[in-house]
Amino acid sequence: MKNFAIAAAVAVFLPGMASAITVNAENDYLAALASIDRTTTIDTPAGSSWNGAPLIVSPGKSVGGKYRSPFEVAIDQGATDMNGASFSEEEPYFSVGTSNSPYELSANPAILDLDGLHNKFSFLLGSPDDYNTLTFWLKDDQGAYNEIQSFSGGGFTPNRIEASFLKFTAVDEADYFNAVSFGSGQNAMEFSNIQVAAVPLPAAGFLLIAGLGGLGALRRRKKS
Repeated sequence: MKNFAIAAAVAVFLPGMASAITVNAENDYLAALASIDRTTTIDTPAGSSWNGAPLIVSPGKSVGGKYRSPFEVAIDQGATDMNGASFSEEEPYFSVGTSNSPYELSANPAILDLDGLHNKFSFLLGSPDDYNTLTFWLKDDQGAYNEIQSFSGGGFTPNRIEASFLKFTAVDEADYFNAVSFGSGQNAMEFSNIQVAAVPLPAAGFLLIAGLGGLGALRRRKKS
């Protein structure tokens, strides 16, 4: 359930430019795990905060019908992280889900507010499914989330593989984002190792002011 305001941000932000966030998916399980640091699975980027937090599964076990660890078979397959370290059976991870238990105190979608504008975003997605959704947003100065682009978990990875490491890049300035949400239409979406790249200043400050100002003007025109 989306309980936040949505407006057409991109058309106001930079008219005439199509939204285009590209994705690169590493679907080989061992290569995906070799792209992350096993000691930072539930870290979040500096200055970010959850507006509706996901469930943290720690120790990172799997429970049928609730959640499945992205690291469930890491030991059996001899996986190592980017530093050559072996995984344990209990690496923690995030999960958003639809059942009352154990998700009654967590959010779906879980929204991560970032500190400023960003153009790159990556994370490990466990057992991707079509009903998993990742959405990029521009949060305006009124606190409303304006959708830039949304992706389904099955759109770029084979369903039900163990895990995929996903790297998203905002190609145009119109697609720069300052919030990302994780949602699941059924069962669960498991993920970890969130990484971002901020847009260099002063470009980020100028673009953010221009974008938020345009959204405010749009609202004023609609009200009049």
